[in-house]
Amino acid sequence: MRNVDIALIQQYVTKNQNTDTAAADKAVTEYLSNYATWKEIVGYMTQTEDGEHLYGAALCTFSGNLYYSTLLSAGTIKVLREEIEEYEKAVEYVYAYKDLLYSNLVACLHKLKLASDGELIELLKRAIYYTIAQTNHTTYRNLECYAYRAMSDYMIESFKNETLSMSAPTTFNDPFDCPILELLNQYGDEISKLIRVAYQECLKITCFVKNQQLEPVFDEEGIPTRLPKHKNDPAEYLNELMWAHYAKNHTGICVKYHFPSDITKFADKNKGQIAYFRDIRYTSDLYSYAQSGSINMKDAFFVKSEAWEYENELRLMAYNPKGSGDYASVEAKNSVAAVYFGLKCDPAKRSEIIEILRDRKWVNKKTVYNTSTHKDEDIIENHPVEFFQMEIDKEHFGKLMAVKIG
Repeated sequence: MRNVDIALIQQYVTKNQNTDTAAADKAVTEYLSNYATWKEIVGYMTQTEDGEHLYGAALCTFSGNLYYSTLLSAGTIKVLREEIEEYEKAVEYVYAYKDLLYSNLVACLHKLKLASDGELIELLKRAIYYTIAQTNHTTYRNLECYAYRAMSDYMIESFKNETLSMSAPTTFNDPFDCPILELLNQYGDEISKLIRVAYQECLKITCFVKNQQLEPVFDEEGIPTRLPKHKNDPAEYLNELMWAHYAKNHTGICVKYHFPSDITKFADKNKGQIAYFRDIRYTSDLYSYAQSGSINMKDAFFVKSEAWEYENELRLMAYNPKGSGDYASVEAKNSVAAVYFGLKCDPAKRSEIIEILRDRKWVNKKTVYNTSTHKDEDIIENHPVEFFQMEIDKEHFGKLMAVKIG
């Protein structure tokens, strides 16, 4: 690495946060005169300064000023694009900078009409990937939850293939589910509407019921516990409204899942799929997002109206920058723990599902302390899938009960 003036880069970043045309021209000129040397700090710690972050900040500063500069042209955009791609390959993390860089590149291309909507959407998919990469760093071991499903051939195929079906939020029954999409549609500019398309193609969700809060609380001894969402709720498989709405008046099923930790996916160099769980937060004031003109990623896809609170919803959200269409699936090996058949479930379909799952196992991992080795060790337990038939509880009128079968 040549003798790079770190102070000059630091000054460049701090003094050039503006939208004035003359100042933007000056910032663009300064970057173009120095970037070939400045980028050599990537991968180094210099004077306690992380080169990846410092050059990333300088590149973001250049990209932001370029949009307001009279020097914005096909040539300067070409430099920006090449530097973004080089930085992306060289730097593994720093997701916030990568998100901003691709967003700024789209803005510059759109301003000069140098790219089609399709090309801009592909770039926005990468920006969104890095946005989502920043939002979750937690995985959960042995996560139990339930899902109500209408009977269909597609669902039966998912049992055969050990997959989970996922849908774009635009297919959901609530038009304000995932409020960011409707906000982008109603209040957004041209680029906002392209962002909506990118989300629709790449982001998929599948919904579960879980009566306990996903995030644990810790007692004085550091032991985690999950609090109930509502103290008096019945067991997840006894949710009468869910049986009516999502299992098509008891003609469908309720599936108990026991997920391994590896169903969660984090961002990687190959820009593969990101997937993580989060509880839905219910609110009485969705309009506040329209008033504020902004929404954070935690609320963008995990907030709903209080009218839906009875669902106790937990979501698995997956983002694949190479995705398309309204539907997708993810692998879910050894995850079905039990199936509850509705009151009106077709006996032939019930028998077919039992036959598919009869010899399947679901996996439970436990960590125990080995007194001989004085180390924690993982123990893997395999359990058979259980089957239950929902029946009317004759001793408690108005209630349901699950009877084990098979």
